[in-house]
Amino acid sequence: MNMKYEKVEINIDDSRKFQDIALLVDREDFLEDLSTFRKIYDSKPHTAIDGYFPPPEIYEIRTKYKYPISFIFAIWRVATENRISDRDVKDLYGEEIAPYQTRSIEKKIPIYINDEEIFIRVTPGVPLGKQKKVILESLRKYLDRWNKSHPLFLDTKPEMRRDREWYWEKRMGKSYGKIAREYEDKYNLQDQRDVIIKAIKHYEKALNMEI
Repeated sequence: MNMKYEKVEINIDDSRKFQDIALLVDREDFLEDLSTFRKIYDSKPHTAIDGYFPPPEIYEIRTKYKYPISFIFAIWRVATENRISDRDVKDLYGEEIAPYQTRSIEKKIPIYINDEEIFIRVTPGVPLGKQKKVILESLRKYLDRWNKSHPLFLDTKPEMRRDREWYWEKRMGKSYGKIAREYEDKYNLQDQRDVIIKAIKHYEKALNMEI
């Protein structure tokens, strides 16, 4: 491997969100698409307001990799700044909408449904146990249509940050032995090359999943 593409800086504390972002932004084909987009985007003049709204190309990238619409601003941040932090993924898996916002949201429901989002009404004052069945059945009906072989359905791996670190060290041209020596104290490796090889292979396999 070579350093054709620069590593995206990920500053996300939540392990699940970190994994979901990493397994997208480290894909070779995704990095290639970002590189193509940046060349086109950087060649055009922009106004100050352009930075707030993702262009059509970002929506196309999101659709190509079959990520939910909630990932659109995360992808946009990576595309324009090559970094992403907690604030960019706050609503990655959904968001709470306050009661006073409900009326305005209801008018947009057809649009949101077409854009792969659904809303489930929860009535304050009704015991949670009585609403849980409705909530779970509604979620199951919509979520079951998603491709279960997608990276989003992988179990959370606690070592994902470590594996990503090693993966990019290897991309920089370092040998397994050199990586083992450099990280010996940090991860108590004692020159265990096999641990590093297995971790990097596992990470590469997750990156190369068909989606």
